[in-house]
Amino acid sequence: MGTRAGRRAVMHAAQAPASEYPHRNPRPGDAVRRTRFGRTRDRGMVTAELAVGILSVALLAGIFCWVVAVIGVQIRCGDSAAQIARQTARGDQAAVQRARAGVPRDAEIDIRSSGSDVVVTVKAELSWGKVGPVTVSGSSRVIREAGVGAGS
Repeated sequence: MGTRAGRRAVMHAAQAPASEYPHRNPRPGDAVRRTRFGRTRDRGMVTAELAVGILSVALLAGIFCWVVAVIGVQIRCGDSAAQIARQTARGDQAAVQRARAGVPRDAEIDIRSSGSDVVVTVKAELSWGKVGPVTVSGSSRVIREAGVGAGS
């Protein structure tokens, strides 16, 4: 390649015909327009990517918040069931009424007594738009204290 003929035989990309390297010589009407330095003009591309990214993040944040809310209601159902069961096992009806005030809205409370056991189940249904309903529940079993009748 040290000779003159060898040097002429080697074509560089800048000297190549337009058909071999179409990005060097754009035709009018091409979908991608390039500047004279070979860079593309991607006007609006970053805006579109940013819009899709923001929508995706907002959707994921909404789903995350809903899952946290479901977990919170699950914890409230379990705590309320335990508190109602303890107060029922003690025979304190005033405390049972106060404990019922702490259950989630529209929740169902099921109190069963069998022998010396008191079983309380609290169920609630949640929905978020078209997602749901999701049923969460909490239950608790407590042994009735001595001297408290089964009919209390």
